[in-house]
Amino acid sequence: MPRRLLPAALAALLPLAPVTAAAADRVAVVALDAPAELRFTGKALAAAVARAAAKDPALTVLGPEQVEARLGRDVAGRLAGCGASAPCLAGLSRRLGVDRVVGGSLSRAGASYRVALVQADVRTGAALASWDGEVPVASRRLAAAVAEAAPGLLAARPAPGAPTRSR
Repeated sequence: MPRRLLPAALAALLPLAPVTAAAADRVAVVALDAPAELRFTGKALAAAVARAAAKDPALTVLGPEQVEARLGRDVAGRLAGCGASAPCLAGLSRRLGVDRVVGGSLSRAGASYRVALVQADVRTGAALASWDGEVPVASRRLAAAVAEAAPGLLAARPAPGAPTRSR
């Protein structure tokens, strides 16, 4: 093939080259800070957030169990103790090699559960999105409400139909 035709032939082949997908955002979801009687529920709610996040093909997700496996029980416990403090979550999550971290808190006040979630940028410590919810205990919708809020929280926008407000 003459040299002057080689660049044209190569240019014609370029559209056939495989397109590399963009790297997925890496997100860690940590157990929620909760009083002793709600600790298991806090971990289960965090696992529900991780499952909801894993449905997004643009995300690579570490759930609470993977976080504990990588950091150890003590550090994972301190991370959960950050509650909804974005700077605290970001600082303790740096060793996970993730871009973002989701954490929060769970409490019970009378006949309602109170949940606060925050998504933090691990590099800057800034809160990217947060969600506060109050769910009546009798409704038995705590896990569903948190799972419904997760996609909006992760997209840094309010979830449609969230039971309370996003900030």
